[in-house]
Amino acid sequence: MPNTQEALYTNKIFLCGALPLLKTIVADVPSLKKKFEKVHCIYQVSCLDPDAPEGKWATHFVVNGDEWLVHANKVAYRVNKQKFVELQFKNVESMNAFFKGKIGPATLPKMIGLQNAYEFGVFMMALLKMSSLLTATKPPEKEEDKRLTVKCYFYLLSSGISTLNKMGHPEIHDWTSKSPDRVYAWKVDGEDSVSAYIRIKAGKSKAGRGEYKRALPFFTMRFNNLDSALGILMSIDGILPCGTAIQNLRTSYLGDTLTRDGYHLSEDIGRYTASLVWYKKLMGADLTDLTAVPMIFPDVAYHLPAIKEAVNNAIRKPYTVSKVTAPKPVIPDVTNPLLEMTENDKAYLSGRGLNPDDYT
Repeated sequence: MPNTQEALYTNKIFLCGALPLLKTIVADVPSLKKKFEKVHCIYQVSCLDPDAPEGKWATHFVVNGDEWLVHANKVAYRVNKQKFVELQFKNVESMNAFFKGKIGPATLPKMIGLQNAYEFGVFMMALLKMSSLLTATKPPEKEEDKRLTVKCYFYLLSSGISTLNKMGHPEIHDWTSKSPDRVYAWKVDGEDSVSAYIRIKAGKSKAGRGEYKRALPFFTMRFNNLDSALGILMSIDGILPCGTAIQNLRTSYLGDTLTRDGYHLSEDIGRYTASLVWYKKLMGADLTDLTAVPMIFPDVAYHLPAIKEAVNNAIRKPYTVSKVTAPKPVIPDVTNPLLEMTENDKAYLSGRGLNPDDYT
């Protein structure tokens, strides 16, 4: 039975996003780093798939002590007497299930290279450490574990989004294909090593670790400290996804018109969209029948379907940009009566020695 596209997306996230984190984890955990000091081995995690070019999908690591070379989504083979350890799953679904925590006889991998007992043992320790960090339901207590967990989440977000884009994921690729050259970043204040970014342009994407320093990122999800980052990343704290709502709305016919200067929200649609996020999130409001808009910006009413869709999707999926499908409205060319000068206005200006004609 062929794999579903969703199963392949999930598998590539594990191969290209999660497994490469092992290099970071081993480097940042002193006890693990010490255990790998004298290791010279090729490690591979794979799953069989008759539709794969080489009959399997895999990510492998060439480890020589402190040096880890990561080859994501590439198959390796043992050469001569080189030490080689592999966890080989029988298919894509069993690998996906295993890394989601569904461990049992049907999901256990074939273990190749067990004769290399020490190398096999330390690799399993690293995998278990990765699992404990990414599947935890509450923040770790140690500061160093907090730092490593946030770093792993940031790296996984950037590489995961880029991986899905390169696979042609409909929503993500549609978003990137319409985007100019932009950088989106994640950062914790005061933690220079805890940052990541993704650069996108005309359908292409590249994930990066650390700060992007060639230019100011278009959008940065910035956290005050490690605890606040963990609260959001582990879905412990409630958030007001105003930024996500704006990003959602940018996928609509409104495009990049929601800020005044690239940073501050426009006074009409931009601010109104952010206010609806607060209204819906804090009050639990249903936006279906909402018609109220600012009196000085009555044209906002024409865009309510797109704004509501953007806000609803942001509340439902605060960490994902969702495409807005509301059609572009036809806006009649009328004058805002609130901005027309009345006789009282003219009298007020004349009484102060001003010419009303200069204000029309």
